[in-house]
Amino acid sequence: MAKQDAKSYQETRQELDDLMVWFESDDVDLDQALEKYEQGMELIQQLQKQLVQAENKVTKLKQKFSE
Repeated sequence: MAKQDAKSYQETRQELDDLMVWFESDDVDLDQALEKYEQGMELIQQLQKQLVQAENKVTKLKQKFSE
């Protein structure tokens, strides 16, 4: 998963959006769907991690400048 850590939030979000488009298509194979579902859950976890990191950084910056 180190490769995903290097991706920006935008890149990760776009990859998740692409998966969602695939799921909305008419040609969905069950085996592929399971694999892509797992991939989507990993992307969501990565996005959540990035959002928490950003929130923590904003909190620290607010503390720094309110002193």
